[in-house]
Amino acid sequence: MSEAFRRRLVWPGLLLLAVLPYLTAARHPFVYDDYAQVVRNDLVRSLDPRPVLAVGSVTHGRVEWYRPLAVYSLALNYAASGLDPWSYRLVNVALHAANTALVFTIAGRIGRSSVVASAAAALFAVHAVHSEAVVPAFGRADLLAAFFALLAWRLSLSSRSGRCAVAATAAAVLAALLSKENAVALIPVIVATDLAVRNRGAGTLAARLSHLACARWRLYAALAIVLLVYAGLRFWATGALLAADGVRYIENPLVQAGPVTRAATALWVVIRYVGLFLVPFPLTVDYSYNQIPVVARWTDPRLLGLALLVPAAITLPRFWRACPRAALALLFFVLLLAPVSNLILPIGTIMAERLLYLPSVGLCLLAGHGLAAVYGQITGRAGRAVLAGFAILIAAHAAVTLTRNRDWASERKLFAAAAAASPHSAKAHFNHASALVDAGKINQAEEALRRTLAIASAYPEAHNLLGTLRLARGEVAEAGRAFEAALRDAPDYPPALGNLGIVRRREGRMQDAQRLLERAVRLDPSMAIAYVNLGLIAEIQGDLRQAVAHYRRAYALDPTLEVARSRAEDLGLDWRK
Repeated sequence: MSEAFRRRLVWPGLLLLAVLPYLTAARHPFVYDDYAQVVRNDLVRSLDPRPVLAVGSVTHGRVEWYRPLAVYSLALNYAASGLDPWSYRLVNVALHAANTALVFTIAGRIGRSSVVASAAAALFAVHAVHSEAVVPAFGRADLLAAFFALLAWRLSLSSRSGRCAVAATAAAVLAALLSKENAVALIPVIVATDLAVRNRGAGTLAARLSHLACARWRLYAALAIVLLVYAGLRFWATGALLAADGVRYIENPLVQAGPVTRAATALWVVIRYVGLFLVPFPLTVDYSYNQIPVVARWTDPRLLGLALLVPAAITLPRFWRACPRAALALLFFVLLLAPVSNLILPIGTIMAERLLYLPSVGLCLLAGHGLAAVYGQITGRAGRAVLAGFAILIAAHAAVTLTRNRDWASERKLFAAAAAASPHSAKAHFNHASALVDAGKINQAEEALRRTLAIASAYPEAHNLLGTLRLARGEVAEAGRAFEAALRDAPDYPPALGNLGIVRRREGRMQDAQRLLERAVRLDPSMAIAYVNLGLIAEIQGDLRQAVAHYRRAYALDPTLEVARSRAEDLGLDWRK
């Protein structure tokens, strides 16, 4: 049986492995960041590409990153099925299956072994750590960037080097960058692959690079042009080449860390990523403050683990000479992880499982080479036992993936799982508290908020939510103190300003209430309940026309606020004008 025929037999099995573990999640509702990126994102409501290209993407009302192609793919989903989540999940699973196929072809091209290719692709297909990228709609950017990056990588491995092949590779790289910025790592990956696969001759590294530059100048020039085009588009849309400012320590404590502390902690997170790849448990949607404390002291025992990286780095040249293709796979992991590792620049999060999606290709390739090396040394019953053991590993990953996918069935389940798996994360407990409030479990929500504030006392959203619970119980003074605490941490936080305005109105301090409410609606004109309270204050002051204007504004923003309509009608004025 030929090598090519054996590879063709593997295709159906790989596609089934990539699809079957995720079918149970097809009807899950939108959760978490799906609301910001799909439900509340106006950019997905139209198929006109110009606004998407000009803005990129919107989260919580402001530009946080530039990923227009990922957003436009969500717009296509919206055009097909509106806000029905199934189509978004279907596309995500299809992209994951396509990525699995690309990993198989890349591994086969680089490793030149059906065992390496099959093992790497099978592990990539079922690995449980990929659930965060595949199941929720907000994982689209990681999936789409990986698809175009892997496609460009595969095209660069082709024996063809004409203009059409170069143009296709460059177009795929640009598409990857427009899906997510971490795809920039693909460019050094392509060069490293060329160096190892196309130019294995003798000579110094400088000589081999010079030879490559002459042989592949069309491709490298095209990639340089792609980088310039992408940089120009990003600067035009966001006014900056780097990620948007304003990342909070609660999301990534490394934004406030010094360079040594940030580097040490980021290296520790890299070790955590490798550990999560080896043993994907526990899995969580949240690693934010203070689930991974920064390495801030020389007595931190984690520095001992980092010290072990030094002898490992010393042995890398020997490893490269002994197992060049396995070493190349490890290099792929390092290069693909670098942009999201916080080692180069702080990003929006200290750690996230979806960020391991593309870099895990390198580790899957390494695992494939390891299996091939062991399998190649033994025959007969022992060889079959090795393959059976690997099959059991694949089945175990599929089972863990199925279990993990259940967490995405609702926000309450997702955040409960996150709070259990990340007990030191303030954000995990806050999100759990919010879900408990929505479920009407107020006492449990207050307990979760107390855990939140015990971890991060400067958390305005948590203080504000605690204040709203106390205000709903009629504990006006306690609620006021909670809103004041929120404003100490964030003086321009509109919900806390509006809520403190409500407290002041109930206390009879009308001037203070009006000042706070007006400031709140200046910062956030969509705060309907603030306009209701401004209307009540205007009534007390005898300005009935102004009161009706405020009620009309509140009702226009939120037609469920029947109190706004009824108050305006009670005043006897035409509130519809």
